[in-house]
Amino acid sequence: MSIRKPLIGFTAFMVLAVALTVLIYSTLQRQVVGATNDFHANFSNVMGLKVGDDVRIAGVRVGRVDKIALKHDNNVTPSDYATVDFQMEKDQKIFKNTKALVRYQNLIGQRYVALEMGEGSPEPLPVGGTIPMKNTEPSFDVSGLLGGLQPLFKVMDPKAVNSMSETFVNALQGDKLSLSNFVVQATALSKTFSDRDQILGDLIESIANVTQGLANRSGQLDTLLAQSRVLIQGLSDQGASLKDATDRLANTSTDLVNLITTIRPALKDAQDSATGALNLLIADGPKLDRLAVEAPLVLTDLARISSEGAYLGINVCLLDVSLWGVIFPRGLFEQIGGSSHSEVCR
Repeated sequence: MSIRKPLIGFTAFMVLAVALTVLIYSTLQRQVVGATNDFHANFSNVMGLKVGDDVRIAGVRVGRVDKIALKHDNNVTPSDYATVDFQMEKDQKIFKNTKALVRYQNLIGQRYVALEMGEGSPEPLPVGGTIPMKNTEPSFDVSGLLGGLQPLFKVMDPKAVNSMSETFVNALQGDKLSLSNFVVQATALSKTFSDRDQILGDLIESIANVTQGLANRSGQLDTLLAQSRVLIQGLSDQGASLKDATDRLANTSTDLVNLITTIRPALKDAQDSATGALNLLIADGPKLDRLAVEAPLVLTDLARISSEGAYLGINVCLLDVSLWGVIFPRGLFEQIGGSSHSEVCR
């Protein structure tokens, strides 16, 4: 028996398996496409950050974390810190005032390194350079913060818990839109709180954990406050726009009312005319029915008397002349002339 066909099938299977394996490996590795440059950043804490996590600028992936190592130096505070080695696309630039921040990618704990412009003059950072610890923001344990809100989450819908947790984390990371959403969601729960004194008591007892977590992030509180100021200014601007839109809508409504008031008499006259025409049509219904029956006969006779040319050929077959039934009584001419008809009339 020939083994050619099984061998060809096995070879095709192996080629496909190897190709799929390489594809999956490349996807999991999340390599940076194209040429790259290497940089370093020092953090006081990189909890949750892993090799292969993204490096992003303005939310766009421009690099990946290659290595995370623990360093010790008695001349700095804290003496134990983490050094993150990462690679970036070659056309992307890093400056000496660039800030590196460990951010939450989602609620399951994935992190990424966000690069933002800091204060001061932007001078290019040489390839292989290091972002100092003063320009970095460390990771933080969100579980401690969210644990303080556990009594609240117990009475909420799971979808609401996920939404509120995500907006809370984003708000702590300086997202102005998430701060607004968190305030709105918290306000919506006020009615639930009014009937749940025990929950409020548990929440007050647990709020110490939240306070402690915020205290540990006091160095980044200025970022949150700055974003809050921008948010309030944006809400104020939107309020002015909303007022202008409301005024324009009111003016348009007034013009529409005036237009309807002006054309109302004309609409009434048109309605009356239509009603009169309809009543007249209903009143003359029998006459219209008779016309519908007799009109074809009249048209047939007219076609017959004009069928011989451009003149009318009329034969008088029956003539009866009477003036009010007194002079020339009815049927007199028929009695005189007889009732016989010519061939045409017959």
